[in-house]
Amino acid sequence: MRHRGIGAVLLALPLSAAAFSVGTERAAAGVSPYREGADGVGAILTGDSGVEIERAHLLLTLDSFPDGTFGDADGFFAYGGRFTAEYTFLNNSEEDATLRLVLPFGALPDYAPWDRIQDAYAPERYTVTENGRPVECTLRHTYNENGFMPDRFDPEVGLARLYPAPRSFYGDDLPVHVYTYELQAAAEGGSGANFALSFEGSGKSRIFCSEHFNFSVRDGRGKLSHYFDCTGEPQTFTVYVLGEDILDIQTEIFRYRDGVAEIAERAAATLRSEERMTFSALAESLHTLSAVNVEDWKNALVEHIEKGRFPDAAVSNATPRDLEACFMPWYEYSLTVPAGGRTVSAVSSPIYPTVENTHSQLLYRYTYTLNPAQCWSKFGTLTIDIDTPYYLSESSLLGFTAREGGYTLTREKLPLGDLSFTLSAEERIEDGKNAYTDREDDAPLITAIVILGTVFAAAVTVVIVLTVQSRKRKRRREEEERRLMQARAKEGKIDI
Repeated sequence: MRHRGIGAVLLALPLSAAAFSVGTERAAAGVSPYREGADGVGAILTGDSGVEIERAHLLLTLDSFPDGTFGDADGFFAYGGRFTAEYTFLNNSEEDATLRLVLPFGALPDYAPWDRIQDAYAPERYTVTENGRPVECTLRHTYNENGFMPDRFDPEVGLARLYPAPRSFYGDDLPVHVYTYELQAAAEGGSGANFALSFEGSGKSRIFCSEHFNFSVRDGRGKLSHYFDCTGEPQTFTVYVLGEDILDIQTEIFRYRDGVAEIAERAAATLRSEERMTFSALAESLHTLSAVNVEDWKNALVEHIEKGRFPDAAVSNATPRDLEACFMPWYEYSLTVPAGGRTVSAVSSPIYPTVENTHSQLLYRYTYTLNPAQCWSKFGTLTIDIDTPYYLSESSLLGFTAREGGYTLTREKLPLGDLSFTLSAEERIEDGKNAYTDREDDAPLITAIVILGTVFAAAVTVVIVLTVQSRKRKRRREEEERRLMQARAKEGKIDI
């Protein structure tokens, strides 16, 4: 990837030059060259407070690396890398101060085992203490449109989702109309069929369905089109209409033949049930994750529907089933800092690196988000310890000093930006090699450079030869003209 410019130049070379072998590479089985990690995030204050952080200690214990293989549950849970953020709170006022804090711990890497996500969220993997004693926490959840895929954490967005403004359109008493259809079509050569539902509606409603569909508007009417496999067994398709009901509903089942839609024979779409309920009742009926409280589920369902809306339409392609994979867990808890006193709190959580193989050995990039600490009225000394047997090769914060068993950095105030650093198993990193291939990346690069050099030298030679020949022809023409003029002058035949 780092030599993409060379590849672009090679495409412009003559075929005879491009035909030279530039090497091949073979990736190791089951391993991607790049696996996205997940940021570490410490405690976040949810409101204003006069309490200050006298000092903070961030300890990153990284005595092993994840293998970065997608879905490898045993390897994932064997990895023990984690951070512990310890804060010493100081209350200079004459009254006790109660702090409400939250700890987001839902960010997982893309190599997490999806079939064991609940194990990855096990409470014992995330701890909160006050003066060394466990703190009682409330489990909360917010909508995360990227599902389990990690993303850069934004504290403002996270807090706005955790404590959202009152819902306007999606009130608990919002009327909901639910239409459930039974779909059946004869199998024809293993192909499926399409269920279409057209209707008249307005912007005073929101519509989503139990399955994904295509949507279009023509002549003022909306049309949903859902493809389903013809297995011989009846299938169901549910349409949820929130707010103003849709009118003049028409349905059909069709197939495409040679790119033309035709009404399917031996097929039927039957309305099996029609229900009326409130949004609150609908949200509770769709609530499938017991760990998520009902109110958090409602708020997430609202965002899920809105995020899936078609442009300029009241129709959303969000499905209730998709929502199950779109939650970020949080711990919500309280601490008390006595008047004129101190309280020491620590939060601990796994931290997952991004795995890269763009160098001679694997690189593991860790990121810890520091910006939530900006919310404190005063932030004192920050000490960062990285306990690891590996080599620190890059860091967004300068000044780490090597010590036995790791590295240490101390700052007298909170730095700007986030902490990002890279660890590797070997101290020396040679550019241009790939740890997952059976031959070095330098070979194609060197070959490409040789080809470019050869072509460039040949091109320069051609230009020089052509220039010399042109000048010789010009001098011959000039010499010939002079001889001709002299001959005419002797013969008295010069034209004037």
